[in-house]
Amino acid sequence: MVKSKLNIGILGCAKINQVAVIDAAAEVTDVTISAVASRSERDAIAYALRHNIEKAYGSYNALLSDPDIDVVYNPLPNHLHEQWTIATLEAGKHALVEKPLCANADEARRMNQAANLSPVQLIEAFHYRYHPMAIEILKQVHSGAIGAVKSVDVVLKVSKDLLEPEDIRLSFACAGGSTMDLGAYGINFMRAILGESPTVDSAIPTVVADNIDGAMDIALSFSTGATGTLACSIVNNSIESLVTINGEKGTLQARNPFLPQFGHSLTITKNGEQTKLRFPKTTTYVYQLQAVADYLLKGEPCLTPASDGIDNMIVLDEIYTVAGLKIRGK
Repeated sequence: MVKSKLNIGILGCAKINQVAVIDAAAEVTDVTISAVASRSERDAIAYALRHNIEKAYGSYNALLSDPDIDVVYNPLPNHLHEQWTIATLEAGKHALVEKPLCANADEARRMNQAANLSPVQLIEAFHYRYHPMAIEILKQVHSGAIGAVKSVDVVLKVSKDLLEPEDIRLSFACAGGSTMDLGAYGINFMRAILGESPTVDSAIPTVVADNIDGAMDIALSFSTGATGTLACSIVNNSIESLVTINGEKGTLQARNPFLPQFGHSLTITKNGEQTKLRFPKTTTYVYQLQAVADYLLKGEPCLTPASDGIDNMIVLDEIYTVAGLKIRGK
């Protein structure tokens, strides 16, 4: 029987759940948040009551055993993505996994293999890719609006005030670091813009804990001759989010394309003239959840499949190697 609606189960009680799936589901009629699981049944019940979720489980395996769950959202720390994603797929559930897909490229390959051996799908939750802003940027570039791309420069930094005590982003055991948290976005977008993965020419870390990059400055090159820079930080004094694409015929500059719902601008400059484009305030997460539903229910294309996640993790691994830091999960 062809389903008309997806039941989603959530692993864990992470903060990201609220905006990524719970609030988004209120605007996407094709999905229902049906269950949540925690390692503590008490916590799961309290969370379910707070968010009006029907079922609460005291273990992740219990949720995976629920025959009514179609899709499992995995926002767990990076080092747990592989284990619980493969368990999800083996339980016959689709998996929507928070970025980065996992801790390293080897894990990504194993996850992709598990997906290929099952009738269900594995999707990486790069939510920004489904927003009209990112879609328009790629449309402009790929249509040749600014000519052949010569360079792409990405700055994505957040304030150190957002870090919590014992923040998992500062833990090597949890596969943390600014490149994993924010650099993953930049690499993903650069790869989509240029249509290929870059070579890492240099990577200079700001080390804030054992093998943890609080910030990273990266220089990249592409086979087309284009160059790239990526500056990411989780210990900055303020929030910065800017993508600049220089082409042979013009320049495209995007302010905050990764979370445009909090304010954005897109400016295309050609022949001395500027064109400014604006986009809806609907969150990236709503667009992502609708796209997930359309993919799983209607067979629409998926922009962030597991295979793409492998390629992204390969570059992240290379960045850490060039920076002289250990690959996460190794």
